[in-house]
Amino acid sequence: MRRNALMTLIGFILFLTGMMALILSVVGARITFLGWLDNWGALEGFLIRIAMIITGVVFIVLAQPKDDGRPV
Repeated sequence: MRRNALMTLIGFILFLTGMMALILSVVGARITFLGWLDNWGALEGFLIRIAMIITGVVFIVLAQPKDDGRPV
C-alpha cells in the first residue's frame, strides 16, 4: 500500500471514529474501546475527540498529491 493511501486510510478512520464518539457522547452512549476517554473528565474526553477529528482531517489533507501547476 502506498504511503498516501495509508495516510488517507488512517485519516478517515480517525475522523470517523472521532465523529462517532462525539455524536454518541452527546446522546449519552459511548464506543466501548473509547470508554477510557471519559475517565479523565468530560472536558478532556471532549478535547481528545476533537483532536481525533482534526488529526484525521490533517492526515487526509497531507496525503493528497501536490499540484505543482504544470500541465500533465
